[in-house]
Parts: sequence; structure tokens; C-alpha cells
Amino acid sequence: MASGYEACYYTGVLGWVWGRVHAAMERRYRSLAGIGTVLELGAGHGQHAHFVKHPFDRYVASDLRAELVRIPEADPRFQVASVDASDLSQFGDGTIDRLVATCLLVHLPDPYAALGEWRRVLTDGGHATIYVPCEPSWLNRTARSGFIWPRARRHGAEDPELLAYQGHQVHYPAMRTFIDRTFAGDDVSRTRYPVPGLPWNLSLFEIVHVRKIGPQSEGN
Repeated sequence: MASGYEACYYTGVLGWVWGRVHAAMERRYRSLAGIGTVLELGAGHGQHAHFVKHPFDRYVASDLRAELVRIPEADPRFQVASVDASDLSQFGDGTIDRLVATCLLVHLPDPYAALGEWRRVLTDGGHATIYVPCEPSWLNRTARSGFIWPRARRHGAEDPELLAYQGHQVHYPAMRTFIDRTFAGDDVSRTRYPVPGLPWNLSLFEIVHVRKIGPQSEGN
């Protein structure tokens, strides 16, 4: 990803907004207990870990570009790992108590297969928190063309629209279907932002909360 594009999203107003996104993803888990291992996929520069307030024994901040991940210093519970979010074979079945994925599903070549891996590694009763952009909603396209593209160009990104859509090739209805099929029978809830309850086409993103109920269902 171009440095100008990253600077656009991680500084200034958009940086503040992304902080609120991370906080929203964690809001319902503040009093969560009994968490052994947290696996964050696509951790990027490690922003999300700072918003996790519930107790845990181990936090694995993973990314294909593990060298970019920054974790809280002097805390032995944190570790960085190079992990392909579509292949979690290094983790056994039912070994992860909580899985976190921020703006990752939309980038994967086979998101349905990846979701099956995500569910496989969750313990029974384990939690998954998945950020899903409402791609390509009217509100998203309007916000990007009116604010994000010009800002990214000011930060040195040559063609931010091309960069965005090279990465975001999976549309929201597909992601919703893949999540529904993968976690059929589990406890799944959704909240859309910035106004809960509006259709996806009038939303920017959705946070999906999953609690795995039991063994892997047939066909997943």
C-alpha cells in the first residue's frame, strides 16, 4: 500500500475515526472473562491491540507483513506472527478463544474458505469480531470521492481510487452471505455505522459479532 494512502487513513481526522472504529469493535467485550488466546488477523501496524481491555493470557497480533506490526512493549502476553488469514493450519482446531479481523475479509481472494478456517480454530463458546465495509455502498462511494480521495492525493497517493478498489474487490452482499453460511447455527449479531438500522447501501461499515455455539456444521 502506498505510504500516502496509509498516511491518509492513519493521521488527522481519518486517524481519529479509525480509532473510534476500533473502540466500537471492543465495546461489548469490556467485561469478557475466561479468554486464553486472542488471535488478531491482519493486524497491520498494531492499532487494535491498544483498544482491547478485557483480560487474556496471550495475544497473537498477526499479519503477512509481520515486520510492520507494533505491539505494547514490555508485556509478555503479546507476540507477533506472520500468518496468512486464509490458512490457519499453524493453529489447531478449537484453540483460539477470540478472533479479531479489521477490514480484512474484503481483501481476501477466497473469503468463504478463510471464514471456514476462522471458525475452525475458535473454541466452542469462542468469539469472533469482524469488521465488514459496506462495499460499495452509496455512502461509502460518496465519502471517498468527496473527502478521502482528495485527502489521499494531498498525502502523496497517486491514484487512491485504484488502490482502494484493487484491495476491495469483494462486495458487501457476498461477505454477508459467506458469514451467514459459515456461522449458521452460531450466535451472530450485526451493527451498522454510522446509523444503526439503516440499509447497507446507506452505511459505511458493519461490525459482526459471532459466538461459536458448537462443533463445525456439516459443509463448512
